Amino acid sequence: MSRPTHCLMMLLATMMMAGSVAAQTRYRIDLDRRMTVGDAYVISTSCVTNMKATVRMKDRMLKEVDSTYTIDFLADAKVTDVDPVSGRPTVIYTVRKCIRYEPWDTTELIPAGTLIDFRRTEGKRGLHATDENIDASALKQLGDCMTDIRTGAARLNSGNIMTLPVGGTWKIPKYSYFGNLGMTEGFDIKEKDLKATAKLLSVSDNAGAPSTIKIGIDILLDKFKLSDINGLKVSKARLNMHLVADFPIDETKQFVGSVLSVEFIMAGHGKPSPDLPEVNMDMHMSRVVTTSYPQN
Repeated sequence: MSRPTHCLMMLLATMMMAGSVAAQTRYRIDLDRRMTVGDAYVISTSCVTNMKATVRMKDRMLKEVDSTYTIDFLADAKVTDVDPVSGRPTVIYTVRKCIRYEPWDTTELIPAGTLIDFRRTEGKRGLHATDENIDASALKQLGDCMTDIRTGAARLNSGNIMTLPVGGTWKIPKYSYFGNLGMTEGFDIKEKDLKATAKLLSVSDNAGAPSTIKIGIDILLDKFKLSDINGLKVSKARLNMHLVADFPIDETKQFVGSVLSVEFIMAGHGKPSPDLPEVNMDMHMSRVVTTSYPQN
């Protein structure tokens, strides 16, 4: 073997060994970034929803819907209490902006200055406002869209601390993320039907040192029962969720932001009211929620 050829092979072998070592680098993953009373931050959420639905009576089309709307939300958030056991914070949001945009209209859902928070009432978790005059449907619209990962990310790994290489995965407990999104009401979820995994997607560097980890969360429910809707019995329901979130490796810092994609497919049949004939309904809902935490 000639000397140039030998040197080239040694160089290639060294590069392959370096790549192998790099691929095995493991990173500490601890998503339990607990907040304290008095902590404050700004949250910005943009939620784009597309809804398609058809209602048929036998072969006759009765109604067809295809609509898209966007809800933009900006607020000042402040931690007012922290559960000493779970570490889950109570956060009050002071609305700066909450607007719904449609192709034909723009509506202010919740006025600037309104104080809102998530709370559980009669077993259901949802948004509440200190001003009793705020429309309940407006609060529900925002509550369905709003994702503040800072208030519940610890449950995405059950508070466990792991060390994983890029591409490493772990399982998510049954209710950890659904509870955070307030999506358990009306769902009859069985453990065997829930496929929920998390994955370390990548690690970003800053000045040559690891600074941010990107986590991917996939949740699939393709067999579950859903409560009847306006007299219609749900015969098929499928929910697919994908969350990508950025977490600083420095565990004293809070989360950078997230993008949540949701797809919900449902089919049902029945009588919307006793005096109407039986109809079949098909629905497809897709939603993308982008959340960031501006510095001011």
